[in-house]
Amino acid sequence: MQRRVHSLLTDLMSPFVWLRDWFYGEGWAMSAHSHDFWQTIVVLEGRGRHQRCDGNQGSIKMVTGDLFVIPPGVDHAWKAGAGGVRLLDVSIAPGAEVPALLAALEQGAAQRAAQRADLRVPRREAAGLLPLGRRLAQAGTDQNDETGLLVQGLLCQYAAELARVVKAVGLGDGAASDDETIVAGVEAVIERRYGEAIDLADLAKVVSCSDKHLCRLFARHRQRSPIQSLIAVRLREACLLLASTELSVAEIALRVGVADPQYFARLFKRHQGLSPSAWRSQVGAKD
Repeated sequence: MQRRVHSLLTDLMSPFVWLRDWFYGEGWAMSAHSHDFWQTIVVLEGRGRHQRCDGNQGSIKMVTGDLFVIPPGVDHAWKAGAGGVRLLDVSIAPGAEVPALLAALEQGAAQRAAQRADLRVPRREAAGLLPLGRRLAQAGTDQNDETGLLVQGLLCQYAAELARVVKAVGLGDGAASDDETIVAGVEAVIERRYGEAIDLADLAKVVSCSDKHLCRLFARHRQRSPIQSLIAVRLREACLLLASTELSVAEIALRVGVADPQYFARLFKRHQGLSPSAWRSQVGAKD
């Protein structure tokens, strides 16, 4: 039995990007099928089984946090498990205005994804997509004046993170290097722990390298520092909270890991060009 919680056929980025938030009840099955576009699926909640149907792989478990990347022309099937399963489906066709993501998918990815027997990306590599996917699904479900703005912004962020993941795990233009794996691991930690009082030493400790070496890796692979990456995530989350809640600026600062609200206000204005209160007013949210 299928139940569609929410479905968006969105042209926010182009008519070639489909965003759907689905819930499938226990036992509901999708028979073998393929597409003429790229399909990416993140399991938001629940469990089930996924199967590639060209003889390469038997069915495997699909659980919360799993990411599946299905290239055009690959037959696959799946079935919802006990309690059902909720999926975020972002499908991308040629012509979509997400060049970084399409480039990551298309530059040799068809062959590499075809060789990845279960079509599943390691959960550790895809850790940053689950919280983004949940916020994207929630923004699409909430019907209010800011829905379009939030969905558009989150979809852009989701596409950027998905492109990073696809490239990092070797579905794109080559297998991930050890350096790239370290950088991707730190980025996943940032996505999980941006609300904590973490610093460069904490990030370096997670991947067992020195502060200087981690900074060199980020400069080489991301053209910015680990702390700049952390600040970018904190400001992204702050913008979402400013636009969608009535929390005070001080409360939002704490939620994104900045204890000093005055420092947060200066940081926000430096990067966004407006104070947090002015930015909130501009997007139409209440103080």
